[in-house]
Amino acid sequence: MNFKKFISGVSAFAIAASAFAGMAVTANAALVPGDYNETISPAGVERVTNNNDGTFTTASNAGNKYAMALADLSGLEDIDKASSVTVEFDTVNAARFIVGLGDKDTRGTTAGTSSKSTYDTNGLVMRFGTTDGTYYRVNGGTNNSAAMNATVHASVTLNRAEGKYSYTLSSGETTLFSASDVETTVDNITVIEAYSWVGSATFTFSDVSVSYTIPDVPLHNYTINAVDENENVIAEIATGSAGEGNTYGADLGAVIENNGVFYQLDPSIVGYKAEFTG
Repeated sequence: MNFKKFISGVSAFAIAASAFAGMAVTANAALVPGDYNETISPAGVERVTNNNDGTFTTASNAGNKYAMALADLSGLEDIDKASSVTVEFDTVNAARFIVGLGDKDTRGTTAGTSSKSTYDTNGLVMRFGTTDGTYYRVNGGTNNSAAMNATVHASVTLNRAEGKYSYTLSSGETTLFSASDVETTVDNITVIEAYSWVGSATFTFSDVSVSYTIPDVPLHNYTINAVDENENVIAEIATGSAGEGNTYGADLGAVIENNGVFYQLDPSIVGYKAEFTG
């Protein structure tokens, strides 16, 4: 945080009080290691009616674009720091119906660039469902007709540390599809999409159970200093200890005083904010 001396030998009264009032230090909350369990209720986001009983009905004009319900996991506390994420939920397909599990940063709330029967797979960990109304498939692979019009329970675990996932899709006591340690380049599961392009069709997409683990992290001591143009420390802004990966920032006012000498931020710095990661 580079400050330049601009005036000396005057009292603090000569400097506007607001210059000091703006000085603050902010820090994100420390991670709390452990296991987290949450439930997310899917919402209708495109040409679909939420029937508020775990089912959704697509609009009559769904085929003009698509219809979609979505479970947004991105707001769950510190899920971006999880070492593993497990999701479980139930679906019953419509005539043509795909479920996609992926990264909201890539997918957004629009299923990426999907339109009608063209389902964008960019940013997906995996997908499953039926594109022809006859067979169910995982990632476009092996046909399975037993999943059609059946309640399919999905359990998917993403090991973020290893970049691998495992899944089981079942109907009652029958396992329909399963695999372990499938490699993926997608970093996290933060959105689940239930997608159809058939008008006036009803599908089930019920509450999503989300379990994830925040690992223990080493602590590091930190100090945030303001320095002059010669790298001399003129003020200590904050000090403490932080979990590895936690980010700390300092929002500073225009002026810092040290031993009767006043300093201001380098004028080339506009809207200055510094962040530090342990």
